[in-house]
Amino acid sequence: MWQGLLVAVGQHTTTALVLNENEELLLRDIEAFFLGLAPPERPWLHNDLHLRQGIPPDEPRNAHAHLIAMMLGNQLSLPVVDGRLGIGRWQWISPDPEAPATVEVWKNDQSPMGEALHLPGGEPVEVDEGHFGGV
Repeated sequence: MWQGLLVAVGQHTTTALVLNENEELLLRDIEAFFLGLAPPERPWLHNDLHLRQGIPPDEPRNAHAHLIAMMLGNQLSLPVVDGRLGIGRWQWISPDPEAPATVEVWKNDQSPMGEALHLPGGEPVEVDEGHFGGV
């Protein structure tokens, strides 16, 4: 069985990774807390698209998402114990479980251990050593 450390890193500047309880009312409280700190409707300079150069026409007005991600961070280091994440009973990794993700496992020498898994989001996926060449 696998023993070690899983390092999860968000691949977008507005992605935050958090380990906390997956309870609906708490998640709503967390959202209200952070949106209170960085409200989307505030006149953020980043959202004044006419002030920015070379942006695509569909550029989102998302300064608040960048600020929240900066407060939360975009990486987690988690223990793997007997092939499973060694996290608490009620702990859950967010962001949005419906969002697509990519999982890659790397050796200590920074070479990949196998092909990346591209997860479509919204579907539970169990990862075992077979996904990464029998690690």
